[in-house]
Amino acid sequence: MIEPSKHIIRALADYLQAELPDLADVIENFPQPSEELQLPCVSVFIGQPAFTNKMPELLGTADLSPPVANKKRSTYAVGSYDYRLQLDIWTGSKEERHQIFSDLFAAINKNVNPMGLSLTLADYNNEICRFDMVGHQFMDAEVNAQRQEWRVQVTVLAHGRVLMTKDEFIMSNIENNFSTPNNIPE
Repeated sequence: MIEPSKHIIRALADYLQAELPDLADVIENFPQPSEELQLPCVSVFIGQPAFTNKMPELLGTADLSPPVANKKRSTYAVGSYDYRLQLDIWTGSKEERHQIFSDLFAAINKNVNPMGLSLTLADYNNEICRFDMVGHQFMDAEVNAQRQEWRVQVTVLAHGRVLMTKDEFIMSNIENNFSTPNNIPE
């Protein structure tokens, strides 16, 4: 099985970096407590996925390297994952936090109908992954104010297919040189 989570995070991080030029950084995990952040930034954390299996669907075949007679590498879609992503926007002020959140919302929901975002995972068999923003929470507790930590947690659902590759024998056409005799004795 080829697990898509790292490809999903990478694609979303690259997209956010391109669409939100005011961001100093996009971190592909939740930052460590002692980590010095370049503000404003977004961290992307992926939670435990929900897997739904399905009847395998053959997506294509490719030659093996080195070639093996009558054998190919087949790629199947065998199910899908639903990931719950946590995006944390870290800023130096409440005003900046609200502006970056507004820009993030617009970047994920570029189209009004349908809302959400679809990205092609170039290094994952060009599969399409769907991202939908489902909630957010402004972190305005007293402890956050004392640390001058202006943050908003955004929850995004990501949906993508699970791929599996398998080396297997294939059916091939063979030439036959049989011919029907012209005169068959009776």
